[in-house]
Amino acid sequence: MRLISWDALARLIDKADVVLEVLDVRVPLETRSVKVEGIARRAGKPVILVLNKADLVPRGVVLEWVKFFEGLGFKAVPFVAKQRRGVRRLKEVIRSVSSKKPTVVLVTGLPKTGKSTV
Repeated sequence: MRLISWDALARLIDKADVVLEVLDVRVPLETRSVKVEGIARRAGKPVILVLNKADLVPRGVVLEWVKFFEGLGFKAVPFVAKQRRGVRRLKEVIRSVSSKKPTVVLVTGLPKTGKSTV
Protein backbone atom coordinates (compact mmCIF):
# COMPACT_ATOMS: atom_id res chain seq x y z
CA MET A 1 0.00 0.00 0.00
CA ARG A 2 1.36 3.38 -0.99
CA LEU A 3 -0.14 6.52 0.47
CA ILE A 4 0.67 9.90 -1.03
CA SER A 5 -0.42 13.48 -0.42
CA TRP A 6 -3.25 15.08 -2.34
CA ASP A 7 -0.75 17.47 -3.96
CA ALA A 8 1.40 14.57 -5.13
CA LEU A 9 -1.69 12.81 -6.47
CA ALA A 10 -2.72 15.97 -8.33
CA ARG A 11 0.72 16.10 -9.98
CA LEU A 12 0.38 12.46 -11.05
CA ILE A 13 -3.09 13.14 -12.45
CA ASP A 14 -1.68 16.08 -14.42
CA LYS A 15 0.83 13.71 -16.07
CA ALA A 16 -1.80 11.08 -16.92
CA ASP A 17 -4.10 10.98 -19.93
CA VAL A 18 -6.75 8.86 -18.19
CA VAL A 19 -7.55 8.10 -14.54
CA LEU A 20 -8.84 4.65 -13.59
CA GLU A 21 -10.52 4.55 -10.21
CA VAL A 22 -10.85 0.96 -9.01
CA LEU A 23 -13.94 0.35 -6.87
CA ASP A 24 -15.14 -2.77 -5.09
CA VAL A 25 -18.54 -3.26 -6.72
CA ARG A 26 -19.85 -4.83 -3.49
CA VAL A 27 -19.48 -1.44 -1.79
CA PRO A 28 -18.85 1.06 -4.58
CA LEU A 29 -19.92 4.20 -2.74
CA GLU A 30 -17.68 3.37 0.20
CA THR A 31 -14.66 2.64 -2.02
CA ARG A 32 -14.98 5.65 -4.31
CA SER A 33 -13.12 8.91 -3.85
CA VAL A 34 -15.08 11.99 -4.84
CA LYS A 35 -11.93 14.00 -4.08
CA VAL A 36 -9.84 12.06 -6.63
CA GLU A 37 -12.64 12.42 -9.16
CA GLY A 38 -12.80 16.16 -8.54
CA ILE A 39 -9.05 16.62 -8.94
CA ALA A 40 -9.13 14.67 -12.20
CA ARG A 41 -12.11 16.56 -13.58
CA ARG A 42 -10.57 19.95 -12.71
CA ALA A 43 -7.44 18.80 -14.56
CA GLY A 44 -9.59 17.87 -17.56
CA LYS A 45 -8.76 14.17 -17.28
CA PRO A 46 -11.39 11.52 -17.99
CA VAL A 47 -12.17 9.19 -15.09
CA ILE A 48 -13.14 5.59 -15.75
CA LEU A 49 -14.62 3.66 -12.84
CA VAL A 50 -13.48 0.04 -12.78
CA LEU A 51 -16.15 -1.93 -10.91
CA ASN A 52 -13.93 -4.74 -9.71
CA LYS A 53 -14.97 -8.00 -8.04
CA ALA A 54 -18.03 -8.17 -10.30
CA ASP A 55 -18.10 -11.95 -9.85
CA LEU A 56 -19.06 -11.51 -6.19
CA VAL A 57 -22.44 -9.84 -6.75
CA PRO A 58 -25.40 -10.67 -9.03
CA ARG A 59 -24.99 -9.41 -12.61
CA GLY A 60 -28.14 -7.30 -12.33
CA VAL A 61 -26.67 -5.42 -9.37
CA VAL A 62 -23.46 -4.76 -11.30
CA LEU A 63 -25.44 -3.40 -14.25
CA GLU A 64 -27.45 -1.13 -11.95
CA TRP A 65 -24.20 0.33 -10.61
CA VAL A 66 -22.96 0.85 -14.17
CA LYS A 67 -26.17 2.77 -14.96
CA PHE A 68 -25.91 4.75 -11.72
CA PHE A 69 -22.35 5.90 -12.39
CA GLU A 70 -23.00 6.58 -16.07
CA GLY A 71 -25.88 8.77 -14.90
CA LEU A 72 -23.28 10.79 -12.98
CA GLY A 73 -21.26 11.22 -16.17
CA PHE A 74 -18.65 8.48 -15.67
CA LYS A 75 -17.67 5.58 -17.86
CA ALA A 76 -18.04 2.46 -15.69
CA VAL A 77 -16.66 -0.96 -16.56
CA PRO A 78 -17.52 -4.23 -14.77
CA PHE A 79 -14.31 -6.13 -14.05
CA VAL A 80 -13.02 -9.32 -12.44
CA ALA A 81 -9.30 -8.71 -12.02
CA LYS A 82 -8.42 -12.18 -10.73
CA GLN A 83 -9.94 -13.80 -13.83
CA ARG A 84 -8.96 -10.98 -16.24
CA ARG A 85 -12.63 -10.55 -17.21
CA GLY A 86 -13.40 -7.12 -18.58
CA VAL A 87 -9.91 -6.37 -19.90
CA ARG A 88 -11.01 -6.00 -23.52
CA ARG A 89 -13.90 -3.71 -22.59
CA LEU A 90 -11.67 -1.60 -20.35
CA LYS A 91 -9.15 -1.16 -23.18
CA GLU A 92 -11.97 -0.12 -25.52
CA VAL A 93 -13.22 2.47 -23.05
CA ILE A 94 -9.70 3.83 -22.48
CA ARG A 95 -9.27 4.19 -26.26
CA SER A 96 -12.65 5.92 -26.51
CA VAL A 97 -11.66 8.67 -24.06
CA SER A 98 -8.04 9.18 -25.16
CA SER A 99 -6.58 9.15 -28.63
CA LYS A 100 -2.99 9.54 -27.39
CA LYS A 101 -0.55 6.78 -28.28
CA PRO A 102 0.79 5.62 -25.93
CA THR A 103 -1.81 6.53 -23.33
CA VAL A 104 -0.62 7.25 -19.80
CA VAL A 105 -3.10 5.68 -17.37
CA LEU A 106 -3.11 6.40 -13.63
CA VAL A 107 -4.70 3.66 -11.51
CA THR A 108 -6.11 4.83 -8.17
CA GLY A 109 -8.30 3.33 -5.49
CA LEU A 110 -8.57 2.47 -1.86
CA PRO A 111 -6.65 -0.48 -0.40
CA LYS A 112 -8.05 -3.95 -1.18
CA THR A 113 -10.05 -2.84 -4.23
CA GLY A 114 -7.76 -4.70 -6.64
CA LYS A 115 -5.61 -1.91 -8.10
CA SER A 116 -2.46 -3.98 -8.43
CA THR A 117 -4.32 -6.83 -10.13
CA VAL A 118 -6.01 -4.48 -12.60
